[in-house]
Amino acid sequence: MGCGTGRLIPGLAAFGWRVAGYEPNVVYAAAARTRVAGVEGASVVTGGFLDLDEEQAFDLICAINDPFAHLTTVSDRRDALRRVRGAPVDGGVFVIDNPNFLWNLVNYRRQEVISRCWAARRTTRCVTRSTSPSTSCSNKRHS
Repeated sequence: MGCGTGRLIPGLAAFGWRVAGYEPNVVYAAAARTRVAGVEGASVVTGGFLDLDEEQAFDLICAINDPFAHLTTVSDRRDALRRVRGAPVDGGVFVIDNPNFLWNLVNYRRQEVISRCWAARRTTRCVTRSTSPSTSCSNKRHS
């Protein structure tokens, strides 16, 4: 689910598995189709969780890199889980990769300054990106 440009599909198909990548973004789905063209056992469906209508069709359903987060309402999430519940064969598995959002909120630390300096044509430049406009590069040569 949420296969993006299909980067993982050829590798999974190389194991001899039949792989169906679902991607709701039409541009990404088209890129995925291009990537898997000629890959035996690989296909791409333009659609996402809410378009999954298959019953008892998959041994494994993967949702990697948090595509579930794109479902923004409780009713959409409930509908998606209902659809995913019916899609695997008996004994099939659903793997969902979600970050621990609460941990991220509590432990996130914003860098005050992210800088990178480089030399080009005898001129040393320093680029800084800051959360505060008053922060500048700490390298005294570039002041």
